[in-house]
Amino acid sequence: MTLPNNNAIWQVLDDEKSAFRRSLKVVVVDEAHCVHTWGVPAKDGKPPFRKEYANSGGLRAHLPASTPFLAMSATLPQRSLRYIHNSLGLSKNTVLIKLCLDWPNIFLCAIPIHGTLDDHADLNMLVPEINEDSGTTIIPGDIAKTMVFVDNVSAVMRVVHQLRWLLPAHLRDANVVRPYLSEASASGNTKTQQLFREGVSRLLVCTSAAGMAVDVNDVERVAQWRFRLLATFDDLWQRFGRCAQD
Repeated sequence: MTLPNNNAIWQVLDDEKSAFRRSLKVVVVDEAHCVHTWGVPAKDGKPPFRKEYANSGGLRAHLPASTPFLAMSATLPQRSLRYIHNSLGLSKNTVLIKLCLDWPNIFLCAIPIHGTLDDHADLNMLVPEINEDSGTTIIPGDIAKTMVFVDNVSAVMRVVHQLRWLLPAHLRDANVVRPYLSEASASGNTKTQQLFREGVSRLLVCTSAAGMAVDVNDVERVAQWRFRLLATFDDLWQRFGRCAQD
């Protein structure tokens, strides 16, 4: 949850007579783990990815004390739960509801890397092989809609170029493979999301920036290339959760 740095927003929240404030029933903090994982410095000392998230609890100062807060996430380990409880100013009487995360329509598998870590050749399996002898080719619909997570921007572009090269020549510039990066423009990422949602793009190569930003309910596969030591299994499960949401 990020509120714009706009005085008009705070004026509305502070105005006890405003229609918005009087009609506000509950504040919902979705993907609440980000208050901790994105709002505080990383393990390697890098600055927070979204430092504003750590200040989400400041919203309380502009609302009646009785306004309930609801924080939701699929991954809230104890360390994040404690931090969020304090950061959002939750009371000692806060109710904790835990649900099972076992999705029967998601299957996990680990595949050994046979090539080098830098050539990404093992990801070639994501594109169906072309049998040139038979004269057959592939169409975009032959490729399962897939999100491919890698852990740095340069690797994203290398994987994009590699997967595009495996496609028939007439599909290499047809948006079948697209990158999704936080460094890209907002309009560019919006277009990428639309193409992926519509099925024009079949392979979305991305960093964790797409883990929650891309809400597509018919993703068939999620591939994680390697897994950096500084990441957590919570990060990994958030990425797997992009799959089979329908």
